[in-house]
Amino acid sequence: MNTKEGAGSATDLQSAILDKLTQIDAKLRNLELVTEQVPVLVSMLTDSVDEAMIEANSGPVTLQDRVTRGMHLINRLSDPVLMDRMEELISFLEKGPGLIAMMADSADEWLQKNPVPIDDWTELIHKFNKAIALSKTSTDEHVTGIFSLMRMLKDEDRRKALSFFMNHLKNFGKQL
Repeated sequence: MNTKEGAGSATDLQSAILDKLTQIDAKLRNLELVTEQVPVLVSMLTDSVDEAMIEANSGPVTLQDRVTRGMHLINRLSDPVLMDRMEELISFLEKGPGLIAMMADSADEWLQKNPVPIDDWTELIHKFNKAIALSKTSTDEHVTGIFSLMRMLKDEDRRKALSFFMNHLKNFGKQL
């Protein structure tokens, strides 16, 4: 081996090593700059989370209460028995228009077989019209989903009306 070749390749090797060390040094400096910013970033994140927690707890219901109640609701909603009941209720509600049409037909048929004196009709129509007028101007709750419907069924007047229609359906079924 020639000493010139050995000296040339040692210089090339030293130069390559020096280039790699320079690259490593630059990357370490960048890493050092990033690690210097970590405390500032963590502080900003902590302040943001702290502000969100203060805002979430500023109302009458704390965040802990919300999470606890939310988890309780999720547990109840995922109960298979409740889910089956909700499916039945949804199925019943989907049949609503058909049931109303059937009730109207049965009421018409019943009225043809059992005429009601005109005085009774006047009172019934008056009550019906009054209920419609009140319903149009009412600021009561509106059905926005299955849970609002279930909440509305706690009202005694609504239960009376629903019972009336359900009894009517039962009597209609006996006539079929």
